[in-house]
Amino acid sequence: MAANVFVSYDHDDQRQVSAFKLLKNNPNHPLDFQDHSLKDPVLGPSGKPLKYPPSDARSKPVRDAIKKKFDRASKLVVLIGDDTYTSDWVHWEIMTFYEMKEGLRATTRGSAIVG
Repeated sequence: MAANVFVSYDHDDQRQVSAFKLLKNNPNHPLDFQDHSLKDPVLGPSGKPLKYPPSDARSKPVRDAIKKKFDRASKLVVLIGDDTYTSDWVHWEIMTFYEMKEGLRATTRGSAIVG
């Protein structure tokens, strides 16, 4: 059965993200998942993508869109690159997903986030 996942990553790793997502189409690979990540950037009133850090109040529409996706995801997959640890958004996604899934049993909560 396919897992419902949200893929978190530093945007400098876009190439690796594309390769990861292609794995689900490979019949010889056991990975099976439904991707519930944002497909398109969240646009502001001007029609341009919102590019504020999660701590900025102006990023609320982006945070809200991600939280809606988290509602449908049972797992958070964090793709780790050289500079992932510096990404404010990856940190926010990990912490928010953990908080939202706090109702999960302690034994399964940790496995809901995979690096």
